[in-house]
Amino acid sequence: MPSHPATRRALWSLAFRQRSVWLRAVKLGLTVGLLQAVINQGDHWLAHAVDGRVLAKSIISPLIGFTLVLFSAAATWVERTTERLTDGTPHFTAPPRLGPGSKLRPPNETTHSPRRRRPRAAPAAADRFHAPY
Repeated sequence: MPSHPATRRALWSLAFRQRSVWLRAVKLGLTVGLLQAVINQGDHWLAHAVDGRVLAKSIISPLIGFTLVLFSAAATWVERTTERLTDGTPHFTAPPRLGPGSKLRPPNETTHSPRRRRPRAAPAAADRFHAPY
């Protein structure tokens, strides 16, 4: 595990450059922060009693949630990268994109043969004909 401070600092710097870290912070952090603001200051908004204090709390709540999730996602990225570096497995920042013009193909197209199914057994004679009761 890279325990040298410069290495850890470099990993944290790389973590904050990852799109996945920022997307997670936006999706989860802002959503939870907005929900928290609605719960905590919603009664003031509905009563039209919004002053500077309520407005500040309404803005700060989503920012706190965003910051918390941003650092949590970055810490997870650093831990996973450290594990990959010590295990010797290659590190990929994102899975390859499969789209038009891509040379990569989804597994079901060219890399695997079609799945062969076993033929079904013929139904028994008793199952073919149903006698009326």
